[in-house]
Amino acid sequence: MCKKGLLILISFFFLGSLLLADEPPSYEEFEILSENGKYLAQVTADVDDDVKQPWELTYTLTVYQANDDSLKEMWSCKYIYDGYPYGILTNDGSTFVYVCTWYFEDSYVVLIYRWGKEIKMINGDEFHVRKSKMIKTASHRLWYLEDSIHIKNSSILKLKTIDRKKHLIDLTSGEFIH
Repeated sequence: MCKKGLLILISFFFLGSLLLADEPPSYEEFEILSENGKYLAQVTADVDDDVKQPWELTYTLTVYQANDDSLKEMWSCKYIYDGYPYGILTNDGSTFVYVCTWYFEDSYVVLIYRWGKEIKMINGDEFHVRKSKMIKTASHRLWYLEDSIHIKNSSILKLKTIDRKKHLIDLTSGEFIH
């Protein structure tokens, strides 16, 4: 094989491995706007000069009603933050949901906060996803279909797993709807 062909082959394998590489957590403070634009959720770090690493900080989730150019605080609570700035805020501002991209069988993959309280942490094994269907990345497994997470009527989380099973979760209790 010529040098040019070998270089192309090496580049292909290198770029392919980058595509499957996992993004490290950023632990950046972030904001999420509700779909209707009337509510805003903010995740902020509590300042603590003794703590040096971002994963050691305490984080707070605060939800605001967004009126014109002002924000009115509705509720706030401690937030379990894995460093990935993502979430869904319902159109009535009552509920914030985090769905973890990575699958963890014996740890949370869904967190539900409602009116300033942690309602439920749902572990991966509760979704009964077949491991053979999951997509492997460099160090994790993907467990749900992209663009399959939706909130209906500010009270039901709809999610479709990678094995095409549909799940409905009551956001007031965190329980699965059968």
